[in-house]
Amino acid sequence: MFWEYLGTNLFSFEYGKIHFTIIDYVYHLKKNAHHNSLIPEHLRWLEQDLEHRGTGTTVVTASENILQRKAITNFFAFGKKHNIRLQLVGDWHIVYYHNAPVPSRVAGALCGEWWSDRCSDLSPQGYMIYRVKGTELESFYKGLDERISIISPVYGGGVKDTITVQAHLVQPEKGEHLSLSFDGVTWYPMQKTGLAFYRGLFSASFGTTMLPDGITQLQVKSNKGNEIRIQPQAIDNRKTELMAQKPAVLKFVIGDVTLAKKAPDQKVKVIFNDKIIATLTAEMKSYAISINHKILKKTNSLRFIFSKPNDGMSIRNLELVYKGTHIKDLRVAAIDQTRLNHWDKTTLEKSGFIVGQGVYPTPFAIYQQMFYFVLPDK
Repeated sequence: MFWEYLGTNLFSFEYGKIHFTIIDYVYHLKKNAHHNSLIPEHLRWLEQDLEHRGTGTTVVTASENILQRKAITNFFAFGKKHNIRLQLVGDWHIVYYHNAPVPSRVAGALCGEWWSDRCSDLSPQGYMIYRVKGTELESFYKGLDERISIISPVYGGGVKDTITVQAHLVQPEKGEHLSLSFDGVTWYPMQKTGLAFYRGLFSASFGTTMLPDGITQLQVKSNKGNEIRIQPQAIDNRKTELMAQKPAVLKFVIGDVTLAKKAPDQKVKVIFNDKIIATLTAEMKSYAISINHKILKKTNSLRFIFSKPNDGMSIRNLELVYKGTHIKDLRVAAIDQTRLNHWDKTTLEKSGFIVGQGVYPTPFAIYQQMFYFVLPDK
């Protein structure tokens, strides 16, 4: 359809001092060509295009996937030769910046998680907006029909003591501002902290000690219009004693995640409520770790500490089992539900998350460093 309505999907243009090159290496439809490979005809076109770009321009490419995966042999040297500074890519339906010798930015998706309500990382269906000034490139992600976006804290993240909420408002009207609430009744004004291109920046700090431990709903709205952004947060002030009588079991599988089969290079400490509960060996394995009832709280945190810098691993089927109830981290549960809107249960079982570093994210393996489990009241 692109060819039919818009013409070739190999073209270039210059804006400011940036040379944009759109290169296709997935949908070339050439017989016997390897998927995600750049066929010789397209590589010759790309080299010719870059050799004839404007003097002093920086190159930004746009393609279905990152070019260094399988498309061009010795791509980093190729990128240095032609001054390629950034790759704009799609395919994975997440919003992510990958810092590499030739970095890339995955720009979400208009269709979300393949025509479901969100992208794989819970970003809304949407698109990246860029502004060019000379060789400088600025960007932000905008959800479809959304002007308000909560920048921090992250969806489902743990909050204790004081929470700092940051949000932006696209194209604010005169006198328009944002407010936040945790019950939908009492609203607290957010302070306008600055202006970025096409949007106003707002921030507010809020003491959470008055909120009970457990799940609360952070809400942000404008004083004009009906749009409200809502996301759950795990309050983790450690005030609530459960008087638990039975241990819990932390279950997960290391490695063996689709497109991210990564075990840690060295041993990893498992930190639950700031206490070391186990040490993982450097191998793919299923774990079931018993947790003493004395350290359980209403809201429980989990993180992993790697003994080697830049080490990482993929993890799946993460849950805390307590009194027969299988509990997931809030963000993990929401992402799994989004995945299930598109995939079957077998595929879901093989998807997971990336802890630490050293693994390229995909819809099957999304970065997450902290996990929170909120136990039921009874």
